[in-house]
Amino acid sequence: MISKIAVAAVVATGILFAAVGAKAAEELTGELAALYYHKKSGDPLDVAGAAAGAKPVTTASHFDRPEAQKAEEARLRAAQAKVDNSTPLVVLTNVTLGEYDRSAGQYTINDLLPGHYLSQIVFGRTYKIGFSNGAPVPLPLPMEEARKVDRLRVIAQVEGHFAGVGDPNGKLDSRYTVLVAISKVTLKLADNGKVLAEFTPSAAAPVPSAKAAADFDVSGLKVGMTEGQLTAAAKASFTDKNLVMGSDQACGGGSTMTVLTKPAVGTVCVTFKVANGKATSITVRQVLTYTKTVVDDVRKGLIAKYGPPGAAASQRFFGWGQSVGKRPQDFQLYAALDAVQTSMEYDAGESGTPVLSVTLTDAATLQTKAAPTQPQNGAPHL
Repeated sequence: MISKIAVAAVVATGILFAAVGAKAAEELTGELAALYYHKKSGDPLDVAGAAAGAKPVTTASHFDRPEAQKAEEARLRAAQAKVDNSTPLVVLTNVTLGEYDRSAGQYTINDLLPGHYLSQIVFGRTYKIGFSNGAPVPLPLPMEEARKVDRLRVIAQVEGHFAGVGDPNGKLDSRYTVLVAISKVTLKLADNGKVLAEFTPSAAAPVPSAKAAADFDVSGLKVGMTEGQLTAAAKASFTDKNLVMGSDQACGGGSTMTVLTKPAVGTVCVTFKVANGKATSITVRQVLTYTKTVVDDVRKGLIAKYGPPGAAASQRFFGWGQSVGKRPQDFQLYAALDAVQTSMEYDAGESGTPVLSVTLTDAATLQTKAAPTQPQNGAPHL
């Protein structure tokens, strides 16, 4: 069947369909997804840079290029001003039928589930398109007809509208990711356009907004607190835990390292940096019980508290708030679920003791971290 790379290529081909609702449907191109992302995310688009790489500009003569650049910038700004959540969208994508369920008399298509996405390279970046209310799409067919269809290429005509940016489930890297709420899916044969089935998923739940950076706290601890306030807040939050202030050795030593003894479940370690009597960075590490669902449970809990992450990686690392880079750890609020390895765990072949680490850093300190360091060349400072 068609690979996901081919699916992304379908988005680029630009297949436009009839109107959906009152407005004419917009072709879901990579450019449209990018314009929407930069409009809604607060991460502004470099319009001049995007225009400079456009074909009308790169193919213009040296004499005409300045005017072509101005015209392309104006076109991009106008298109971005126009696109919003009410813009009707249509995209055609190949789908995989999977196994035919003989007892139910249907195929089930899973290509539109959350966590599945289309991707498109535009403006020098890869933008992802996910679905906020994606669901298994049934294709009921009698067995004899299913046998014929099994050898044919099936496509899904997806109609919907934008529903937000980022991935509220934290399963995609939320940077450069947009969400589409599906209103209707029509399954067709690619060769002749014959309609096989239509499907209407449940309405998409509203995509929650990310929490304001000023409201960030880690278990009641906030930057700007004094050391005494941090200690009091930690004692109030972790009355049922083994609380260690000022050191994280009891929680694994600060990173995914090998230690001799297994960290005790229920231990919480709070470390912090102070400048002028106020905390500029706080890290809370918690030793958790290992269960099969620990990663998923922690991910859901973090998103319930802080909202959709601005960046995510491997479903275990998340970033929120102001950013000085692209990695989750470059964000103002950073959460990671690591596994601390011990000699006992290596012997038993286990995956390690899970430790949740959440670090909150104020914006000024974050910017200082990002400042380039001067090379030490030995020259005197005069």
